[in-house]
Amino acid sequence: MSNEFDIALEQLKNVLYENDVIKNYLKTKKALENNNEIQELLSELRKHQRLMCKNVNNDEIYSFEKEKYLAIKEELNLNPLYQNFINLQNEVDVLLKEVRDYLK
Repeated sequence: MSNEFDIALEQLKNVLYENDVIKNYLKTKKALENNNEIQELLSELRKHQRLMCKNVNNDEIYSFEKEKYLAIKEELNLNPLYQNFINLQNEVDVLLKEVRDYLK
């Protein structure tokens, strides 16, 4: 790649990292990663998701695991930090799509 292109990419990166949405997202992501309660819930959520996949042909176990999964998902969705992270993640997605569309 050309030096000009590398410079332009670096400038774009710097502009993005100065964006308030990106800053808030990264700050919230770090807080989420350091929150033991949320990390445990996410781990449990993934566990029940795997068990649902594993038992897709066993209605009884699948239903049990799905209930557990949905209960944990609801608990996560009630957590303000998690909800804020999801909202910011959506905002970042929109921002990055705008950048992508501009570059088309």
